This record gives sequence, structure tokens and C-alpha cells, in this order.
Amino acid sequence: GNVLQAAVLEYALQCAKDVDFESPLELFDAIVDDVFAYGKQITGNANLRRTFILIAMVALDNAAWLLYAKRNGISSFDEMIPTQYKSLLSHRQSRVAIVPAVGYTLPMDELQGLLDHGAYVLKIKIGHPGDEGDMVAKDKVWLSQIHTLAKDHETSMTDSGRVLYYLDANGRYGLKESMAQLLDHVDQEGFLDRVVLIEEPFQRPDEVDVHGLPARFAGDESIETVADVETRVEQGYGAMAIKPAGKTLSLAFGMIEAACAAGVPCFVADNACVPVLVEWNKNVQARLPDFPGVKGGLMESNGPENYATWGR
Repeated sequence: GNVLQAAVLEYALQCAKDVDFESPLELFDAIVDDVFAYGKQITGNANLRRTFILIAMVALDNAAWLLYAKRNGISSFDEMIPTQYKSLLSHRQSRVAIVPAVGYTLPMDELQGLLDHGAYVLKIKIGHPGDEGDMVAKDKVWLSQIHTLAKDHETSMTDSGRVLYYLDANGRYGLKESMAQLLDHVDQEGFLDRVVLIEEPFQRPDEVDVHGLPARFAGDESIETVADVETRVEQGYGAMAIKPAGKTLSLAFGMIEAACAAGVPCFVADNACVPVLVEWNKNVQARLPDFPGVKGGLMESNGPENYATWGR
């Protein structure tokens, strides 16, 4: 996968040599479809996810923005934001919530440690292995177990003063009814108001409208174009995960614009990226409005869980 993405990046660089552009947005638009076609060709996968080539294009897009800044005498991120997006990125957050991932194998004493150190939004993995019925049953037990540990922790960084839950299903749920069952359980257990968002729950998101489900749903992996953002809004999604370090800064600007036009909040997800790209992401997240229920921004960041040498 890494070798193929390096090849995609090399191809994108060769495409860029033939493009005259004044802004990186023009460069991105000029080459992205050609690069996507090449990605399908070299992977032999006609159904390749567009995200595969967007990840590969991040380095080129970042370089284009830095070149753009240098050529125009720009020395700050604020100056670099294109005029049409400045008002959308005009907020100034003094705090951004780092959202640690809580996976099935995380020992409860480590979760206790995260809470004791002040974590106030937990990204909880749901979608246990097994068929749909087993998955939902296990997810109910899992969420109740975490809530038992977190319920008495207090924080000044959420509107409720309580720890909030961000559920990540990784597209495991097949049926809307299954998600309804899970949320009914959460409601009966008394912590539905703590579920700040549910990210990408469905295997076939294009086929499921989430209107009527009592939670805020977020598009992430399934939003690969600005049109995808608009589609998810029509389906009832109430938040969008933006990935400047995973899908390019150029595309992030367009996605933020589409979400804001629909009155839907955004937050940044970091794609398990390296430290310098976490800083790139923070530039975006710190300029977005408060996420509903949270005092400040919201940014999923799980580098320490993915890189053994993170501290160094």
C-alpha cells in the first residue's frame, strides 16, 4: 500500500509539472481526477476509494501551499487562507480537545488514567466482531462498561460538565434498525445526552438516511468530495470530519465551505499522522467554531497509539 501510494504521488508530481497555477486549489482541481484514474490502474482496483489517492497527494498539496506562501510573501497561516474561506476560519480557539481512542483491547486501568489526566471527550470504538445481532449486544455491554467508569468524572470543558462520548463504528453497522437499538439502550441507561457524535456507522452509507435517529452523525471516510458532504447533509448527518493531513488542505477548504453553508459543524480528524502534520491540522481546528457541547474545538488525534517513537 505504501509503495503504491508513493507511485501515485510521483505520478501527481509529474502531472503538476505541466500545470500553470496561481493557487494550490487550481493545481488540485487540474490533476485530481487524472491521479485517481492512475491509482485505479496501478492498483488494479476499479472500485478504489478516492481517499487512497488523496492521502498520497497530501505531500504535494502541502508543498504547493508552502510555495504559494513563499511566492506571495505570506508568513502566517491566516494570510495563506484564500479570501473566500477566511470568514469560515475566523474563530480563535484557545483550547482544542484531544480525543483519545478507546479500543476494545484498551485496559480499563489505562482508560481510568486517561480520565484522571483530564480527557473530556472519548473516541469509543464500536462494531464488535460477529454478526449484526452479536455486534449490537456486545456494543451495548461495552458502552455501559465505559460509562460506569466515566460517569462521575467532571470537567469544565463541556457544556454539561460531564465527559462526552464520540462513537466510531468504522462502517460496521448494516441496518439503521441496529443503530436504533443501540441508541435505545444508551437512552435507557441514561447517557444518550453524552453521545456527542457517531462517526461513519454504516457499511453502505449512501443507502441509509439517518433522519429520526436521536444522535448527531458525522461523515468521515465516506466523504471524499465536496458533493459527498452535500449528500450526507441531505441524509441527515449533522457533522463532518475534515482531514487536512489525510485528504489535502485544498479539499478541506471546500468541505468546510459546504458544511458551513448547510449549518453543519466540522471537526478535524488526524488520520494517525506524524507530529508535524498534527500541527498543520491544529491550524485548521483552532479556527473552526466550538463543536456543539464542547467548550472549544474537537480534534481526534491518536499518534501516541500508533507510533512507538512518538515522544522522540
